[in-house]
Amino acid sequence: MHYGKFLLRRWLRIFPAYAFALLVNNAPALPPCQRWGWTNLLFLNNMIGPQVGDSFTSCMGHTWSIALEMQFYLVSPPIVAVMAEGKLPLAFTELLPG
Repeated sequence: MHYGKFLLRRWLRIFPAYAFALLVNNAPALPPCQRWGWTNLLFLNNMIGPQVGDSFTSCMGHTWSIALEMQFYLVSPPIVAVMAEGKLPLAFTELLPG
């Protein structure tokens, strides 16, 4: 499968329902979502902003797992492609500093 098509299919499957859930829960009107809502829409809310808490501190903090899922879909295909070529040890040494 083509990597771009894979990502597009994942995004089309997850994003519309996710954005709808944000709207239904009136997230845009909540102060934390006004500040951190963009991290939800970019699937970065598990790394940026308050992830857990009540509605006064986090913007749907329980959705961190959806962000993690999208990040997994973004990162895992290139790793699998490198593994298929038998170059995985080389790929890991390139990630190391120094």
